[in-house]
Amino acid sequence: MEATISKYRFNIRMWLVQLPIDKRTLLLDKVIKQSGQSKDTIRRIIYMKAACTSYVRPETKDAFCKVFGKSITELENITIITL
Repeated sequence: MEATISKYRFNIRMWLVQLPIDKRTLLLDKVIKQSGQSKDTIRRIIYMKAACTSYVRPETKDAFCKVFGKSITELENITIITL
């Protein structure tokens, strides 16, 4: 049996790796501008581990969703185990 579990709390990293580098930079700049968060904070959120319970502002989640054209439920990583 093989199990697949994502190690990140949000699906942002998965979305970013599917884009060319120049497009990633533009999208992240938009998120930084819309959310009012620093570049370091945005990077911390992207690489947040699944077990992390740190608070993420709702406006930051909204900024990610708006920029990537996704919903909040798509943003939150619900651990799916495939066997």
